[in-house]
Amino acid sequence: MKWLVRLETTPAGVIIDDAVCTAFDDFLGAVARESATRDAIGSIDEDGWELTVALEAVTAESAIEAALAIASVGALVTGLPDMPFVDISVVAEELDGARRSVGGRDFVGSGEVLEILNISKQRLSQLRRDGKLPVPLAELQATAIWRRWAIEQFVAGWDRGSGRRRPWPLDMMSRASEITLIKAKRDSDHPNVVMIGVWLEGEDQDSPPEMMRVGSFDGARRLATEIEFVEVRNIATGVIRWLPKSA
Repeated sequence: MKWLVRLETTPAGVIIDDAVCTAFDDFLGAVARESATRDAIGSIDEDGWELTVALEAVTAESAIEAALAIASVGALVTGLPDMPFVDISVVAEELDGARRSVGGRDFVGSGEVLEILNISKQRLSQLRRDGKLPVPLAELQATAIWRRWAIEQFVAGWDRGSGRRRPWPLDMMSRASEITLIKAKRDSDHPNVVMIGVWLEGEDQDSPPEMMRVGSFDGARRLATEIEFVEVRNIATGVIRWLPKSA
């Protein structure tokens, strides 16, 4: 199956001058040569570069992996400076003419993983060395690339170990007196991911709370038990709520 993979970067401190533009032209040619279909187009400006390359692959994920590998090699051999990816997408022309896509929001680099896990670069390196973090989809010069759902699923079951803050949402115990509602539901796009919301005093319970992150039903239930909230389950929607006993 033929896939069109689009990669978009941001300069992140790289000055886009004539030398970089020349390197990008060479990079574009290198990518086209590496692509089995010899089909690649792209452009570069002060906002970074973007590239669309056509590839033959069995799945969308394998097409993205191949495109990232080709781009990594192309940048290395042409001297194109490293620039972090801000968007990765893939589109395939199906046999019936329908189109299918996977958006860039489904993928994260090392910087986003640091934010999601709230850890340092050293701690991230340690987790990778210890084999605790999911295996990246691809390893580039600038960053590793993971599927977002894999990182979110890791967070849900991650034991940070002794001496670290309690995992979400149990770390909200310090604000127990302010909690008015706890709600848990599975993410509609990723059924293995559970979103936990904690509403505090003054927050509209009909609107998303400020404190909403990936967690687990068990973690939410443990928090509710500790602050003596009662469980209300909606079988039709799969949403579980925990409310004060007096509610």
